Amino acid sequence: MYIITSIWIILVYPFTIVHSKCNITLTISGDKEAECSYQGLTSVPKNLPSDLWKLDLSHNRLTRLNANSFDRYKNLEHIILDNNIINFLDAKAFTGLTLLQRLSMVRNKLNVSTSYQPGVFESLQNLSALDVSRNMNKSKHLGKYNIPVSDLCNLRELSIDLVFNATFGQQFKKLQNLQKLRFDYCHVDILYNDTFLNMPVHIKEFHMTTCKHFVVIEVGVLVPLPHLKVLNLTNSNIHLTQALRILHPFQHKSMDAILFRGITYGNIIHDLDAVVLTLEMMKYISTICITTLDFSDNQIVSVKHNSIVSFEHPACFEHIMLSSNSFSLETWAVNLFLFLRRMTNIKMFDFSYFPLRFKNPVFLDVVTKNNHTTIQKLQYLGRLDIQNITVTFPSQIQFVRIAHVMGRNGFREKKVHNSYLRHLEVSYFETDVFPILTGVGFNSLEHLDLSGISSDITIGAGKIPFLIHLKTLIMKETQFYSVLQTNSSILSLCPNIKNLDISYNYMLKLDLLGQLLYLTQLNLSHNLFDDIPEVVTQFNSLTNLDLSHNRLTTIRKNVLNWIDTQHTKYGTFELYLINNPLICSCDTTTFLRWILTTKVQVDKIGNYSCWVSSLKKSTILEMSLKTFIIILLTMILPFGSS
Repeated sequence: MYIITSIWIILVYPFTIVHSKCNITLTISGDKEAECSYQGLTSVPKNLPSDLWKLDLSHNRLTRLNANSFDRYKNLEHIILDNNIINFLDAKAFTGLTLLQRLSMVRNKLNVSTSYQPGVFESLQNLSALDVSRNMNKSKHLGKYNIPVSDLCNLRELSIDLVFNATFGQQFKKLQNLQKLRFDYCHVDILYNDTFLNMPVHIKEFHMTTCKHFVVIEVGVLVPLPHLKVLNLTNSNIHLTQALRILHPFQHKSMDAILFRGITYGNIIHDLDAVVLTLEMMKYISTICITTLDFSDNQIVSVKHNSIVSFEHPACFEHIMLSSNSFSLETWAVNLFLFLRRMTNIKMFDFSYFPLRFKNPVFLDVVTKNNHTTIQKLQYLGRLDIQNITVTFPSQIQFVRIAHVMGRNGFREKKVHNSYLRHLEVSYFETDVFPILTGVGFNSLEHLDLSGISSDITIGAGKIPFLIHLKTLIMKETQFYSVLQTNSSILSLCPNIKNLDISYNYMLKLDLLGQLLYLTQLNLSHNLFDDIPEVVTQFNSLTNLDLSHNRLTTIRKNVLNWIDTQHTKYGTFELYLINNPLICSCDTTTFLRWILTTKVQVDKIGNYSCWVSSLKKSTILEMSLKTFIIILLTMILPFGSS
């Protein structure tokens, strides 16, 4: 890793000098860059090389760009002016920059009405990306967008603030090549049907992701943008009910992504609360051929009449995210998984963080007997009926996450058939029943996460098939040791794993793990080991060992020798020991010296704290390991002594 990194640095930056407070470098293609950030500059420096390709003036104190500010640097293609206090752009500020392609002025003081002088962008006919977002901090700014963008005939990406009572002038219609429109700071509280009327009709991507205050949206607001392929409203306070209504211009069309994550907040004034999805609400979106759909974190509490599976084009889906909602599947789960099978091109499915039902709730009864009233606790004794249903994942799906679900699973089996599934997370279920995972034909699974579910009902119950291609197995918080006590070869079901995580299992010892010939990374952190298990030294391919957050006081010499051997063999070894109660004493000097001299990569650069017995009284002190060894070597032992 170090050799590769060093070569890359030499190739990309073979030439570096410091020139007038700026760092001048050459890229691999020979282009010259000037990095002048954090220099306290109040104007554009004039004594840099004239053939610069990129100039970074971010995090300085520029307040304005005067005429001919960049006339010396006519070869510039990229300028970064972020995080200054620029509030004025002279009409000739960018004169001569005919090759400029990217201009960023994020987080300044540029006012959309007054800061841009007419003709300021006249020379920038090759500009393809302009970012002037996060400049308008005042939420109640009134006025038109007097930004003279009509000269930017090749502009493809525009990032800008959306101000209160936004009004865009005719000059925006002339952006005939604009493809992506991004609004960052969002101070608007209502979007009218004509808000974007002067935007070019051919825009493909619309991003509005930071509207923190509730936004009322008229249903025709996106009519002027009929060719959208990406609609991203992530984390804007809009409410899913409104967002679904504005999709009518895209009926029976194709879209690459509809991203509605985290857009639903309760609003008393507009009588908007948690979402109950209905067929009426889904009538527009259900006709659209969608590649990526994100409905996560929208307070969806109920789905009526299978409305969420009412899409007319299931074969279009490649990615679906439904996480962090709270609708139950009890009455329509079968229909959901049948619909999933119709998604013949699906690659990713995420159904996680659903707080549906506690596994073992305790209820309270009020009991009156003989005129005496008491409150009694009553344990839930309901019985879960296991449905004799096999859920078969589509063979082409590659990524499935069904995690952090508080509910009752009633399915007997989940099956993959000749599957290309590579990543499966079925973790942190509050359930007594775990389905059998079976594979028919070939399987391609490389990553399996079963964390948060007792091993007794997963691998301990024989519910995981033989996984020849599995590379990563994660079993955090699974009471893993209880399974090892009865079956020390339990991991033979995945003989080729390279990464094993059994952290947070509170294990005191670990005697056997089976033959894992290819294991390179082992995470034993957050357990209760007071000694490194001897079994660890049997993994001859291991190069990464995490023992942080245990009860280690030192490391035995034979283990240190093994670690050094591994490092010599592979040229690398990573060891993590943070938050162990290491002891600094004469008995642990072998380990302490090793920490200070080893070439093994250790966390905190080996600068751990350790516990030391006070020589004057029976107290325990905490000090730096390096401090202790220095004291020890100078006052007690010469460095070369044994």
